Amino acid sequence: MKYIDYFLSLKCSPDILEICGPVNKAGKEISEMMTVILRVRKIVLKQPMVYNILDLCAGNGLIGVTAVHFLPVSSAVAVDKRERSRKWDRAKRFKYVTLSIHDPAIYEYIDKNTIIVGSHLCSGLSRRAVELYNNSDAQHLIVLPCCTGGKKDFPDRFSIRVNLARVKLTRYEEWALYLADMCDGKVDVVQDVHCLSPKNIVVQARKEK
Repeated sequence: MKYIDYFLSLKCSPDILEICGPVNKAGKEISEMMTVILRVRKIVLKQPMVYNILDLCAGNGLIGVTAVHFLPVSSAVAVDKRERSRKWDRAKRFKYVTLSIHDPAIYEYIDKNTIIVGSHLCSGLSRRAVELYNNSDAQHLIVLPCCTGGKKDFPDRFSIRVNLARVKLTRYEEWALYLADMCDGKVDVVQDVHCLSPKNIVVQARKEK
């Protein structure tokens, strides 16, 4: 309950929920969001009002809306291929864009001060987040991957390499390590036990300056 209690203790939490609601499975969604947002916090506090957030497959927009209320970010853009009808106009420095993350137009929202984030990106969408990070000037990536990618996203040769190292991992753990292996720059892979979801491994990357 740590992340949920933390969020509910924020003075801005009622405003965030008013903007983003209704939120299905709110406890789980909030804990997943806080898993990402607290890692973003460590980055942006070092350079206030410099970074912009790009939230991929944003759903109800919790990450982006929380970022502009709670953190010193210059802006936040939430991207999802499905349009949501929410009170977005109440969130300053925030924009919700209906767009597939496979559309090349997404690069318009990425520059050197962008932190690319994604909470519970399913299957190949996590791989796409890494590709956007690698192929852009974005300096930071924070992804909480969900279900593992299929064969086209997750080559068997990576599993073979892990098995040869005699490391016993779940398929999900292998998937997280594979995504980390794809990233440019320095990468951290951490299991966040405070996230209520069993899919709670965070892949965080930053490019060396």
